[in-house]
Amino acid sequence: MKLSYREKGILVLLFILAGVILFFVIRRLSELIGYVSIIKFIGLLVIFYFWDYLLKVDFKLRHYLYVLFVGFFGIFLGYMGFVYFHYDKLFHLIGPVLLTDILYYNLRRYHYKKKEAIVFSFFVAFSLLCFYEIIEFLLDFIFNTHTQGCFFYSNGIFEMVLDRNTDTMIDLIFGIIGSFSYCFFRFFRKN
Repeated sequence: MKLSYREKGILVLLFILAGVILFFVIRRLSELIGYVSIIKFIGLLVIFYFWDYLLKVDFKLRHYLYVLFVGFFGIFLGYMGFVYFHYDKLFHLIGPVLLTDILYYNLRRYHYKKKEAIVFSFFVAFSLLCFYEIIEFLLDFIFNTHTQGCFFYSNGIFEMVLDRNTDTMIDLIFGIIGSFSYCFFRFFRKN
């Protein structure tokens, strides 16, 4: 389904509106979600739209749904990692698959050959995963946000389940597996 940039803009606004409504519903259910999460959600959608619009990438509807998925499950429900620490690992496996697909599509639009686009997408995705882990480290170091490591939240207390270094390495390993899986699938696909 091909959408015009006007339709994509309306879609992004609808996603944002639904996100704001959902934010206030979830906010009543959990004390772990903060106002920063809605700002990150809106920022992610707006940045993706402007990336598409300004660079004339012409992302498909599925790419917008990927970003919505990442925004919803990664930002809104990211606090679920404090309740079910495997939630974070699942997201670190699926997120890079979506990211690598977006990168691959973008590179193919710039007429990269299939093999070049696959390899470049993998390494850019891995670099972004490393950058994300560095951001987590800085957030923990500066603001004590508990984004590195696996914590269980109960009665207002964070209890460490998995230390920070081990969590970071497992996140990167899962990210590499997810990105590599996409690249492997794409390499053997006909088109």
